[in-house]
Amino acid sequence: MPRTFVFEDLSFQTGSARLTPESTRTVTDLVAILKAYPTAKARLDGHTDNTGDAAANKQLSLDRAKAVRDMMIADGIDAARLDYAGFGQEHPLAPNDTEDGRARNRRTVYAGRQATILDRRARIKRETLARRKRENLTAA
Repeated sequence: MPRTFVFEDLSFQTGSARLTPESTRTVTDLVAILKAYPTAKARLDGHTDNTGDAAANKQLSLDRAKAVRDMMIADGIDAARLDYAGFGQEHPLAPNDTEDGRARNRRTVYAGRQATILDRRARIKRETLARRKRENLTAA
């Protein structure tokens, strides 16, 4: 199951997929984490509030998730490890009837899975079971 978290310090210029200068540190930190776990894969999900046209919001959220992905690729993360999606206003975290609620709904979410640990455990278990089976067959 992927772990998800909302980027708290990731913001964009209003109505744009251009990151604010102070947001680059957040992306740089995520790049460092993914470099430390070279088999981990990530999905970036963009979301908006419900202000404006729903179709335009969906495209904006997609463009913002892609902008983060593109920055991560430029910083050395393999594109095959990164996926992205834009959901617009479809999955709000909070009601959109207050500014605070709308602000919470304008977000980019990281969903990642560090496959190596789980995959390694499963591989070791399979190998151990196969070895035990072979040992039982030769002993019989």
